[in-house]
Amino acid sequence: MVPVSRYMRWFKHLWQLAVEPSPTIADPVIRHRIRILNSILVVFIPLSTLTLLIYLLTLPSRFIGLPTTILAVLMGISVAALIYVVNHTRHYLFARYLTVGVGLLAVLANAVASQPPHLEIAYIIMLPLVSTLLFSFKDTLIICLLSVISFLGFAHMMGDIPADIFKDLLTFIMFIQVFILFLSQQRNRLETDRQKLAIEQERNTLLKKLIASISHDFRTPLTIIITNTYLLGRTTDLRQQQEKRDQIHKQALRLNQFIEDILTMSTLDQNTQIELEQADLNHLLRRLYEEFIPQAKAKNIRLELDLAPDIQSVQLNTDHFDRACNNLVQNAINYTPAGGQVIIRSMIQRDALVIECIDTGIGISPQDLPQVFTAFFRADHARSTETGGMGLGLAITRQIVEQHGGSITVESVVGRGSTFRIQLPYLQNI
Repeated sequence: MVPVSRYMRWFKHLWQLAVEPSPTIADPVIRHRIRILNSILVVFIPLSTLTLLIYLLTLPSRFIGLPTTILAVLMGISVAALIYVVNHTRHYLFARYLTVGVGLLAVLANAVASQPPHLEIAYIIMLPLVSTLLFSFKDTLIICLLSVISFLGFAHMMGDIPADIFKDLLTFIMFIQVFILFLSQQRNRLETDRQKLAIEQERNTLLKKLIASISHDFRTPLTIIITNTYLLGRTTDLRQQQEKRDQIHKQALRLNQFIEDILTMSTLDQNTQIELEQADLNHLLRRLYEEFIPQAKAKNIRLELDLAPDIQSVQLNTDHFDRACNNLVQNAINYTPAGGQVIIRSMIQRDALVIECIDTGIGISPQDLPQVFTAFFRADHARSTETGGMGLGLAITRQIVEQHGGSITVESVVGRGSTFRIQLPYLQNI
């Protein structure tokens, strides 16, 4: 027998497939709203269809309700199915307005086909109710007003709704619109509070990671500095004294790099806009290559430069972009063993300018790949005394690239190396 827990996992997996919106919709608030609405539709559509079938099959024909009532139910199921399909499309922002419009037309068409007093028009209150899951408060207010205007226009056009029923329906619809607007306002307020809470939690998480990283990364260099300072005063051997001074200098530079990374990350977080200027990208990469040649030779790594000759000047913040590329090359050299190779490459692919940093190093495991650009993330092998940083280098690189309107990706195979690829928008002059 299949365990109950396995059935539950299957059911959970199917449920997630059914309610999850299109991956092209990135806004977390909209995705949350779509999940709620899809959850309602996934329950409503099958149950309504099943109820209607049982109703039609089990009751004698003389007891079956008016054709317009059955038509209203069928229209409701059809519109619900349409909304469900729309919630899985890429063009959600346009399709949600189309869905409400189709729903409004369906209600009006059904009400026109019905007999007096046309009570099917009361279904018009469902549209603003659905809009609380699809739209902002402002849009919901517009849809509520549209619903009331549509009801008044329908009543004027038909002219055969009894006065007392018209007054009751109008009062009922107006009351429901006020309740829906209150519901929408409360939803927006709760979503705003939830966003603020999520931002605050993310800040707290980053602060904890920062404290943990500082406590770990500052302790090791400081311990080495303190130890070598102590030993420096207890030895008279000139060679050993020089070694101790070199160790102290090296660890002081490492602490300085940690502080630079923290300040850079803080500056980038505060300044979403950066100043750009015309720059020669190949010149920047060539200078970077020359700076890293001594370090590569010291590790017996072959450093190569492969630049596209026809790249025109591009809009860059040279200081920031140099820092981004520097981080990539430094990482490549750090994690490439002796005898390996690092390639710095530029090329043009259609309307994109591509910069690649390719190495034959130790690679990145598949489970670590999605997190390599996350602040303070480091794989276990990155925590060594020689090469370990604070886990900010790649996060800084990604933020700089995105501020230039570009993107950065990585491909890696453990034991064979990694390829970091920057893509920038690029239009050649004609």
